[in-house]
Amino acid sequence: MLFLRPIDELVCLRHRDGHSEKLLKGGPWMQVSPGGNQVAYWLPEKHELHVFSLSNRKDVALHSVPDGNMRQIVWSSNGQALAYLLTGTNVRGLRVVDMRSGARHVITGIFGTLAASPDPDYLIGVNAEGVHRIKIADGRQDLIAAVEDAADGAYSPRGTWLGVLASQPSTSTATDDEPDCTGGTFALILQKTVAKHVIKVPFPPGFDSVLDFAFAPDESALAVTFGAAACDYPGDVARVYLFSLASHKLNPISPPDRLSVKAHWSPESRVVIYSDYSGSDSPLIAFDTQTGQATRLTNPDQWGPDEFLAWCAEAR
Repeated sequence: MLFLRPIDELVCLRHRDGHSEKLLKGGPWMQVSPGGNQVAYWLPEKHELHVFSLSNRKDVALHSVPDGNMRQIVWSSNGQALAYLLTGTNVRGLRVVDMRSGARHVITGIFGTLAASPDPDYLIGVNAEGVHRIKIADGRQDLIAAVEDAADGAYSPRGTWLGVLASQPSTSTATDDEPDCTGGTFALILQKTVAKHVIKVPFPPGFDSVLDFAFAPDESALAVTFGAAACDYPGDVARVYLFSLASHKLNPISPPDRLSVKAHWSPESRVVIYSDYSGSDSPLIAFDTQTGQATRLTNPDQWGPDEFLAWCAEAR
């Protein structure tokens, strides 16, 4: 398992026997390839995009952009294309690198966030109009989900469902004399990609926002982190629930008195990994959905919180 220790921007590898190994010092923007064998990351002090190979521990500088600042990095679902968004440059749009040939091109458009598509020839881009499917080769774009004020999105692994986070109307009563630091809140909308059937995931009592979500690999459920409007992340409450795609029932899996966020699934759809943000010693926790047992995976001490990055073959 690969995980990030953000305070030092360290990418670490947790082995089967539980011991951890430091692999590289990256930046705050990094993405692991679908096969779990490469890490793409940005070095802000050098304004460089790098790719680190887990198999041979080789690091390659892929692109240097002296005036650029990274916004997001995403791999295609087969790992053959790497796309990224930069700010502060004259070239606007989505930059794409073919990892086989090294060929590069730019896709024009306004993109808020990006995500992989189950079809490796495409990515998805999210903006205020909704979710767009983007063909990597020629940049052709099609609106596939018209969701007002969409902020983020992701396909389920087989492409059966599309999940979209959408901003909710503000309830703030702030004025110039009495400002309000509370951030926005988000609803989770699920759309079945063929039938276009739409589900709005309900909020459990005490919550009014979705912080993150992840589809199970077998598409039986989602892990959803619920929170509430707050001035900082993750706020005063944050709890991970499972949402069944069959019954539409919600079941909590993290403790009510902890701040639990950033849920991810194991490859066999049995275990949910999440970050415990309750204090500086904030580890990764593994929750077994069959036994109900929670296991602490990392020990960051004062260097937490730890964040899950990806599964990789040598450490599963």
